Amino acid sequence: VLGGVCGHAGLFATLADVDRLGRALAAGGEGLLSTPGFARMTACHTEGLPLRRCLGWQGQDAVGSPVGTAMGPSSYGHTGFTGTSLWVEPGVNGADGRYYVLLTNRVHPSREPRRFPAVRRAFHHHAAALACASDTR
Repeated sequence: VLGGVCGHAGLFATLADVDRLGRALAAGGEGLLSTPGFARMTACHTEGLPLRRCLGWQGQDAVGSPVGTAMGPSSYGHTGFTGTSLWVEPGVNGADGRYYVLLTNRVHPSREPRRFPAVRRAFHHHAAALACASDTR
């Protein structure tokens, strides 16, 4: 769209918009992207490297994932400097996918370290555990 390589500063949106994005991504990009476009966006483009990176998204790293170990290997997401996170677990075998949203502001009132990576991992761990516990499929 911009005619070349560009950077971005993250995902800025309201909870309602992040919810809509999460729903679309958990449904395989339905209503948002073509099937081939979605597959290309979520495919790993860093094979052989320790960090799994997709197009604009981070895949579930084998070690040191920002969301811990609760998500499956095909999950992907985006984390932000201010502590935000949108993480998606695609549906498999006809089951619906899931998405998890954490909106925070770790830089207010200061940017002093507050062990936020551990908070983010704990959030995703507990959210995934609750989702699995309530799963009636």
